[in-house]
Amino acid sequence: MIEIVRISYTYPPRSEENYRFEGYFIFIVVLLIGLPMLCMVPVLPLLYVCERWTGEENLLLNRLVLLGAAGLGLVAGFWYLLKLRAEDLQRWKTRQESRQRDAADSVAEQVTIRNIYQYWSVTSYEPAAGFLIHTREGEWFYLFDQRLDDFEEDAFPRSEVTLLRAPHTRTILEIKTAGDEVDFVDFVEDEFIHEHGGDHGFGSLEPTVCESLNQDGNNSER
Repeated sequence: MIEIVRISYTYPPRSEENYRFEGYFIFIVVLLIGLPMLCMVPVLPLLYVCERWTGEENLLLNRLVLLGAAGLGLVAGFWYLLKLRAEDLQRWKTRQESRQRDAADSVAEQVTIRNIYQYWSVTSYEPAAGFLIHTREGEWFYLFDQRLDDFEEDAFPRSEVTLLRAPHTRTILEIKTAGDEVDFVDFVEDEFIHEHGGDHGFGSLEPTVCESLNQDGNNSER
C-alpha cells in the first residue's frame, strides 16, 4: 500500500557548481589516438595489394594514404568527442534546472509504503545500496540508490517506510522506517530492476515481471 503527498521542504543552499566533463583522458586516448590508428589498419592490406599489382612501391603515396586515413579517424574521433560532451552538458544543465525548480517550489514528495512483508537485497554495491520490496497487497517497489549508505542500514527495511524525495530531480532526501522487521528472501541483481524499467531512486515494478521471483505463489518468493 502506497501513499504519496506533497509537503513543504526547505532545501539547503547549494554552492555554484561549474560544469566539468568527466573522462577526458580516456576519451582522448580512445577517440583521438586509438581511432586514427584503427582507421589505418584496413588501409595496409589495400596498399600491399596495390604494390603487388603495380610491381613497385611508392613510399610517398603510401604515407599520404596512411596520413589521410589517420586524419579521417582523427576528425571522426574529435566530432564524436564533441558530441559526447554536448550530450553530457545538456544532461548537466537539465539536472541544474531541476535542482533550481526543487529549491524554488520548496516542496518534497512524501512517499509512504505500508504492509511490507518481504524484501530482496540488490547486489550491485557493498554494502547493499538497493532493495526490492513486496507488500501484502501484491505491490512491488524498488529503492535503488548509492546514497543508501548514508542512511541507517539496520533500520531498513521495515514493514513501513517513508521516503522524502525531490519532485523534479527525484533525489531521495530522507528515509524513515517504522513497524516490525520483515523477511529477507534473497539477493537480486540490479540488472533485473534495470531490465524492467527501474532506475536509480525509487519506483514500482509490474507484478507480472516479478513472477520469476515467486517460488510457489503462496507468499514465498525468491
